Amino acid sequence: MSASTDPAVRSLVASVLWPGFLGRTAPDWLLHALDEGLAGVVYFGQNIDPSDAEQLPALSARLREARPGALLGVDEEGGPVTRLEAALGSTLPSASQLGRVDDTAVTRAAGVELARRL
Repeated sequence: MSASTDPAVRSLVASVLWPGFLGRTAPDWLLHALDEGLAGVVYFGQNIDPSDAEQLPALSARLREARPGALLGVDEEGGPVTRLEAALGSTLPSASQLGRVDDTAVTRAAGVELARRL
């Protein structure tokens, strides 16, 4: 049995991977991989419909149906680099802005808001 077919090795590899995917709905391969133990998913711009506020929460719910403990992340930096609010620009501060403010409560609030949007 090679490492690529060893179920224990495949499980360990899956437990640390967070792939991206194309489209605004979860492809079958991704749902299957989550069901098999994939750690999570990272969203990019092509996964988010900025004109539909319900699309991303619905996608997240679908992914969590496949794996309730799935980690969901987004390539979101706030400020000018945004995926969640690409049409108009981010209402969240950038990481550099948060660093300049140097206030953990403000940083935590921005992180909580970002998580809420997922």
